[in-house]
Amino acid sequence: MSGDANVYRASGTTPHPNGFASLIAPLLLLNILVYQENTENRRLRLIGMVLGFLSLLFSFSRGGWLGFIVAIIIFLFMRNNHNVRKPGGIIGLVIIASIVICSFLPVLYERLLKDDMNAAMSRIPLMKLAFNMIKEHPIIGVGLNTFSNVKRKYTTPDLEGLYSDQVHNQYLLVFAETGIIGLAGFLWIIICMFKESSSCIRQNRSNVIKYMAFGIRLGLIASVIHMNVNMFNSRLQLGLLFMLGGLLTAGNKLIRRSDDFSANPPERHAL
Repeated sequence: MSGDANVYRASGTTPHPNGFASLIAPLLLLNILVYQENTENRRLRLIGMVLGFLSLLFSFSRGGWLGFIVAIIIFLFMRNNHNVRKPGGIIGLVIIASIVICSFLPVLYERLLKDDMNAAMSRIPLMKLAFNMIKEHPIIGVGLNTFSNVKRKYTTPDLEGLYSDQVHNQYLLVFAETGIIGLAGFLWIIICMFKESSSCIRQNRSNVIKYMAFGIRLGLIASVIHMNVNMFNSRLQLGLLFMLGGLLTAGNKLIRRSDDFSANPPERHAL
């Protein structure tokens, strides 16, 4: 637990509650979609979904909340286009979520509408600092993992005395440290993951892979939104991102092998 603006925030075994939320949201969304198809251990999965939602709620990460809510809304609008069954698990989760949220309305009000010790507004000067770096080094950046080391050099008079840390925006952080080349590579990885998820979702051979890919896509959407207000540069966050990409790659390989097997079945030899 960590204290922040009169609110104690859950962080699990991670260094910060925002990082904790960035891990919980994609895994929770993946679990919700797999719950729709997998009929085994559904009670255990439901318990996991409830505990995951509570963990995300008590992280009090506004970026994590926003990414999760947008991903759920997108799912509710898109599920008919991908022949996904009605989200019974989500309906149950929404009921539980509504009860919990009503029980903790004063605390949520404290986090959303009251003084947050300038945590939100302090991100704006950091963005200006990142833009100062980008203007001077647009191609290759100031150097990987050097934002904190060189920030004094790019601190203009209007930024003196303000809160100074790494910019809380993954895209600007990558752009400032590695330039347009690094940013293009980072965005290319994310786009490729979305393309891999589309391939898995469109196939009709395995519903398990389809639902898994849909859950991963929602997790990516939540992460892409959360990256606008937080860094995703820890081992846990990057490890989760590449783990989800690995699952999509494995799913596509299984589908292609199944298609090859159907097109060219092995010959049976008489004994």
